[in-house]
Amino acid sequence: MRHLLTATICLAALAATPVRAALTLNGTGIADGFTLSTYFTDPNGSSSYYDLANAPLADGTLLGVDYAEGKLLKLNNTDGQSLGTALGSVSFSGAINAATANGVTYAAASGIGLFAVSNSLTLTPVAVQGGVTPGLGLWANPVTGHLICNCSAGIVDIDPVSGTVTFIASNNGADGVTVSPDGQTVYVEANGEINGYNISNLSNIQAVYNSGNIGHSPDGTAVIVGGTFAGDVLVNNNDGTVGLLTPGGPSGETIIASGGTRGDFVTPDTSNGTLFLSEEDATFRLGLQGGSLGSGPSNNVPEPGSLLLIGTGLAALRVLRRAGRGRAAG
Repeated sequence: MRHLLTATICLAALAATPVRAALTLNGTGIADGFTLSTYFTDPNGSSSYYDLANAPLADGTLLGVDYAEGKLLKLNNTDGQSLGTALGSVSFSGAINAATANGVTYAAASGIGLFAVSNSLTLTPVAVQGGVTPGLGLWANPVTGHLICNCSAGIVDIDPVSGTVTFIASNNGADGVTVSPDGQTVYVEANGEINGYNISNLSNIQAVYNSGNIGHSPDGTAVIVGGTFAGDVLVNNNDGTVGLLTPGGPSGETIIASGGTRGDFVTPDTSNGTLFLSEEDATFRLGLQGGSLGSGPSNNVPEPGSLLLIGTGLAALRVLRRAGRGRAAG
């Protein structure tokens, strides 16, 4: 009877344990040198988005977006965070994305406005020309310090200091906005496709890339900096996968991770070259050995012994993987 009672209690405990996302690198992602860890864990393990977006604050902590409870969070920039480890919070109702430009953290609240965010989570409205209110696609141009975002008019460039707005493209259903590290190419998701625009001359925008419908319901995007996959576009997909696209190279999306819940925003950790991937029940941190994701030069490099192992065991695999990118689109 005691064993039966113990077994019953254990089964009840298992039944009450929330089911967590199981986003996992596949063989392709591991061979390509990607790393994956859990940054933030949803307390309920459900579709709630307790950490929808992250952006570095000036004091080295991170802004987090608690979409489920309508709060902004101040978080440590170390893995293993949760609501219980938050350093502070303020109430804010609305869907928010975040980005850091020229040392200032900005929050774009869809249909509400653009705000500068202080270390204490104080929100200061940013006056934007023409009453443009950003949508959920948001990225900081690392060269100009401008913000690239979607709004009801399409994709726009916003100078957060002057409030000047420059129209880029009419993809008013766009999401998943990102900017290449040289500040010259904007990538956006729209209707299941990834589109690229050259913005080196804001008075003469050029369309330079279209992926076609890649499947997997793409969402957040980021450009890889340095290494074998420099210039490739990472995509966080709604179907719980993460993939790579190669503009100007083989067609199709190469899946490097799968098993997650609904992927959404991606935001860069500019302090170390990793990338935050938001999902419904967790936020993950994606890294790349010898490269960085969505930001400038990477500090995310392996130890010397690991470098030797990678150099002797994985270099050929990476070259072959990139050459065969179009063959691994599912």
